[in-house]
Amino acid sequence: MTKRELKKRTRTFERRMKKQWKHLDTPQRTAIVAGAVVQLTLFAAAQIDISRREPSDVRGSKLFWRLVCLINFIGPVMYFAFGRTSTAPTPTKEGAEQEPVVA
Repeated sequence: MTKRELKKRTRTFERRMKKQWKHLDTPQRTAIVAGAVVQLTLFAAAQIDISRREPSDVRGSKLFWRLVCLINFIGPVMYFAFGRTSTAPTPTKEGAEQEPVVA
């Protein structure tokens, strides 16, 4: 193998190699962290909303929507767009017993 072929193979290998966290610059790291925060927030909000709703207020089964929410970004957005039948969860027994606050 000649030096030229060896250099070519080395460049090809370096291009294919995945970047590690330490090789990323600050804006790239910030974007990755921000994306992760948004993803986790959407996932948590969807899971909390699913658990607070009655089964009749969810289109399809709750288990199905919990599994759909595991799909990054798109899953929770799909749940909020298509998985709910009403805009607010129905009040529980505890919430129904409380009197409204009058200011």
